[in-house]
Amino acid sequence: MDAQTINLNGARVSNKKCEFCSQPAQYSLAFVLSTVGVRPRRQKCSSVVLICDNCIREFYESDPQIPEELQNALRRAYTTLNSAPTDHAQRPETEL
Repeated sequence: MDAQTINLNGARVSNKKCEFCSQPAQYSLAFVLSTVGVRPRRQKCSSVVLICDNCIREFYESDPQIPEELQNALRRAYTTLNSAPTDHAQRPETEL
């Protein structure tokens, strides 16, 4: 079943909810854990956690339970994702 509906402007919107506040989720957050200094390298990606814009910003701005290094990594990823062009025509061909 499709987890999207059409809003008043005719755009598709997700019905998926943030796992922290139940508002509509704009992101899915996953973690990649890799071994360091071990060959062959082992990696595992976690299951995703659906999260809304407000909750993700709260995590990287002010949650005292999250170490500063993790907050900074999340902030950089969020900022990079939101500053990237959304129009496929604007990206270089090597990224398509």
